[in-house]
Amino acid sequence: MMSSPRNDSGGAGGLSTGRDYLRFAQMLANGGVLDGQRVLSRTTVRLMTSDHLGSRILPAPTPGGAIIGAASYTFGLGFAVRPSDGLAPVPGSAGDFYWGGYAGTFFWVDPKEQLAAVFMVQSAGALRLYHRNLYRQLVYQAIVD
Repeated sequence: MMSSPRNDSGGAGGLSTGRDYLRFAQMLANGGVLDGQRVLSRTTVRLMTSDHLGSRILPAPTPGGAIIGAASYTFGLGFAVRPSDGLAPVPGSAGDFYWGGYAGTFFWVDPKEQLAAVFMVQSAGALRLYHRNLYRQLVYQAIVD
């Protein structure tokens, strides 16, 4: 039986399929366009994926181990954002951005590599970070030019 939630939550309870989640990530990778239709303006995507913390507010080094490379990422409007190449515990490019769910789901977009990746898993606790890191490593290792 389906029923409406009694308490709306902007940060939890999202429901989707892996395919739709990947389409969402691909739309972001395309700068707001999906299947030739503009969903978000390019300026909105740029604003969402830009550094809004700068050097004034430093992220915690490892907030519960839940966030990949927390100290080498900053935050935009809705996503963790990698501000530069270089020092980071995971592969990626300046400008890549990601978000993950509490129980292990995870996605990221790397515009420089024209990459959108989605990881649908239920893996709480210490295994959550392990599986996210492993998935990201495997995806970047699979890139051949």
